[in-house]
Amino acid sequence: MPNRIRFLAICVLAAFSVQARTPCPPIYRFQNPFILMVGRNIYGVIVCCLLGMACKHDVPNTPAQTTKIIGHRGYGVTQDDAEIRENTLQACELGLLEFDGIEVDLQRSNDYAVFMFHDETVKKCSEHDIISIVSSTEPEIRKQFRCLFPKDTINTLDELLELSAKHPQKELFLDIKSFIHFKTLLKTPTPQEYMNLMSQDIFERIKPLGDQSIINIETENAVMLNAFKKHHPQVQTWLTSFGDIETATRRAFKEHYTGISIKDGDHVNQTNVDQLHDKGLRVCVWVVNDINRMEELIEIGVDVIQTDQKF
Repeated sequence: MPNRIRFLAICVLAAFSVQARTPCPPIYRFQNPFILMVGRNIYGVIVCCLLGMACKHDVPNTPAQTTKIIGHRGYGVTQDDAEIRENTLQACELGLLEFDGIEVDLQRSNDYAVFMFHDETVKKCSEHDIISIVSSTEPEIRKQFRCLFPKDTINTLDELLELSAKHPQKELFLDIKSFIHFKTLLKTPTPQEYMNLMSQDIFERIKPLGDQSIINIETENAVMLNAFKKHHPQVQTWLTSFGDIETATRRAFKEHYTGISIKDGDHVNQTNVDQLHDKGLRVCVWVVNDINRMEELIEIGVDVIQTDQKF
């Protein structure tokens, strides 16, 4: 029985218990038997609900029963020489057509542009060598990517949101990367400063969206997730974990996140998924490319699966 229904059932039972055993409040004395019975029942429901509200956490919502399949990096991980590269607008467009939504990796340049790119470093090309997205500026980044990939280019979050507007029911999972390791001529922020700036940049870009619930933020950084919970409560917040499901569960439950986004492994099993759901948390698993494993995860009730495969 779902927790919320169970809670309501307890309230009803408490009402009859109070009606039978608890003295009537003074306001209902000297009334006829029908009013007396109704008054006691209302009194019982109020008492029970107040007790429920006194609990440390609200009764959690029951997770959605349908597993959503999400295209990893748009339309799947690819090699650099692939016809359609990962984390590009072309890959995202195919992914939005094929899957329930897409996942992309985001990095922020030193001049406030938010690009879709996964790797920590960028390959050198001719005289172009920006080293990384976070330590360079948009003009230099675009020059290097035109050199590396003449047939396409690097794309931005702004372009993705414009494309997503044509698919309003599809989910966007934004995996926030934090690579602040390189010393360059440009002043780079500290890792937390970077995440704070990235949060503000995304705030501005999603502000015009009518339905912000399609936005899913994935990160290990609790400060960023809490900022989204505070300023954009419709946005879904996912705590990223590489396998420590117990710690991730405790942290996500404490902070009331949407759920955890966790790397697949033996720790993703029926027991742990049920425990997460009992706490009102959802489960996103990455990256699942075996059809048998995908069917197993669907069977145990995983909420979201990220994949490179088009089954």
